[in-house]
Amino acid sequence: MKRFFSALMGIALILGTSSCNKNFVEKTIDEDKQTMYTEFGDDYRWFETDVVLENWLDEKNDNTVETVLNIFQVVEIIDSTSADVFVHKFEHKDNEINRTIAHDFFVGNHQLNNVKITVSFKKAYDRVQKSKYEKPHSRQVVLRWEIGAEDCNPQWIFGNTQSQLYVDALTGEVSDTNPAYLPENK
Repeated sequence: MKRFFSALMGIALILGTSSCNKNFVEKTIDEDKQTMYTEFGDDYRWFETDVVLENWLDEKNDNTVETVLNIFQVVEIIDSTSADVFVHKFEHKDNEINRTIAHDFFVGNHQLNNVKITVSFKKAYDRVQKSKYEKPHSRQVVLRWEIGAEDCNPQWIFGNTQSQLYVDALTGEVSDTNPAYLPENK
């Protein structure tokens, strides 16, 4: 029965998604969270959303999304002494959804399940474009709540390994410094 509902959700998602939607990223998150809830109740963890833009941040760019990847983890209890861990990935591209499930483990982030993300992808993108900071030469964006030395809110992170801009997903504040770690000169 779970697989039947998953198949129906997949068909509905394929028919109902488009990278032209203003809230495409949030729509994929909501739909994938609903699929996970349908299959696992509250026994899943949402850890990350990865976005690939169609164009580079530092060039002519209208925030068109090429791909969204939502990452979840499920721990399935086998008995009192053992469990299996599975990572579920939902990739949204060209009005299609590719779901993969791997016997894997996801670390480095706090779970986002119960966090009310108040700054949408579009708002975060707009904040980055209006900021005083140089835009990274990147098409990558990630929503995550990094486990670090400092307490911080979840962040929309625009960039790559050379350069990043951080947008607080609750306040909208933009920074070029990772809030999960103190700057080296402090």
